[in-house]
Amino acid sequence: MVAKERIGWRWLLAVFAVAFVVYGASPVRQNYDSYLAFPTAQSILHDGNLSLNEFDTPMFDTHGWMSITDEGREVNTYPWVPSLALIPAVVALDVAHAVGIGPGSSSVANGGHMDVIQQLSASALMALVVVLVFVISFQRLAPAQSMKRRRAIAGVVAFGFAFGTAAWSTASRAMWQHGPSLLFLAIAVLCCQQLLSETMEGARLKWTAVCLGAAVAGSFTCRPTNAVAVLGFTAFVAFRMRKHLKRYLIGAFAIAAPWMMVNTANYGSPLPQYYRAGKVGWHDDYGLALATNLVSPARGLLLFSPIVVLGIFGVARRNRADVKDGLLDFDRLLIGLCLAYLLASSGPPVNWWAGHSFGPRFMSDTLIFFAAAATPTVALLMRQRRSAAAIAATLLLAWSVLVNAQGGAMRSTLCWNGNPDIDSHTSRLWDFGSSQMLSGVQAIFDDGLVDAIFTRCDTPAD
Repeated sequence: MVAKERIGWRWLLAVFAVAFVVYGASPVRQNYDSYLAFPTAQSILHDGNLSLNEFDTPMFDTHGWMSITDEGREVNTYPWVPSLALIPAVVALDVAHAVGIGPGSSSVANGGHMDVIQQLSASALMALVVVLVFVISFQRLAPAQSMKRRRAIAGVVAFGFAFGTAAWSTASRAMWQHGPSLLFLAIAVLCCQQLLSETMEGARLKWTAVCLGAAVAGSFTCRPTNAVAVLGFTAFVAFRMRKHLKRYLIGAFAIAAPWMMVNTANYGSPLPQYYRAGKVGWHDDYGLALATNLVSPARGLLLFSPIVVLGIFGVARRNRADVKDGLLDFDRLLIGLCLAYLLASSGPPVNWWAGHSFGPRFMSDTLIFFAAAATPTVALLMRQRRSAAAIAATLLLAWSVLVNAQGGAMRSTLCWNGNPDIDSHTSRLWDFGSSQMLSGVQAIFDDGLVDAIFTRCDTPAD
């Protein structure tokens, strides 16, 4: 990479540190669907399989979702690939236990306290994703601009992604599918734009194409909804970057083949039930689900993170003077993928409101796409800081941070799901008078700041 393209490792370290400290210090932890991710990581490292039969805690009956295969194996219903991100925590616990500190990974996995481990691991992973967003935005900008300006623009984009979206309020709170999914999607976006810009030569360019295929396939192993990204990126490479198609497919196969082999050995099928067709489709509440995921005060992307609209404006030709040529079609693909994710995420006939979560969890995977596409708009607005558009964008960013800070830092926002239970009272999704997006602020007025941040939820009401 030429000198003009080098960001500087100190900048990357600073971005990581800021994101990790904020995420790690935020007290909200959402170890729900991800509960079995840590025991699975422990089993992978110590037993070389995905089976959870060796654990005997009754906690597994009430936490997470377990399936039993035809061979009698107890396995995590949800994807196992996110568990790989928890292996460093397993190693750290075992090393500490070996020198007489702590209970060790086996005891923790067998019904121990995993919330902090999940949160810190997810926080580190999401801090890495924020760094990738910074790099993606920086590399999109035309080299004719000064390094200072490019870093500033990339910093604003990374800040908006890190603290104005579900990256803070959901993906960093536990090892959901969304954190590892966002990591793979960020790598895919970075690789694809590097291939389009062709700032590299020879072997590095070839390996970037392989990496692109591997990252796209990896995203699907983390979350089946990423089939949208698989179809979109594959079609784009086939029609827009055909010379890279062979290496792209090699990279995808290098991930897909061993993944299916592991699935066959542990689930009895190359494609586990969680990934199979039938989970998404047209249903009676599809229109309601679509509107809920977009504009409701409990799950609406445009209300929880209105800053994403800058990504939509980023595909307008008149806004792209500050970015490199050759990325417009790619950005159109990214925004198109966001729409496809909205359509797919509204498809589950049950639990289309994402259960007990905060905000637009089902749309979390689109955030990388919005952030990348927003770079031209942010660059333009930073040249017109006193314009009405720049002021409006600043207000959107402030609102986005306010809403998602509640989800990251105030446990009272999670209590909203159970009072009464959102799963049986879905009409609350449209209750503007007592909305989740302002439930933390409301808790401050009702109970005080300390209680709003550290409260423990009561038993869900009927």
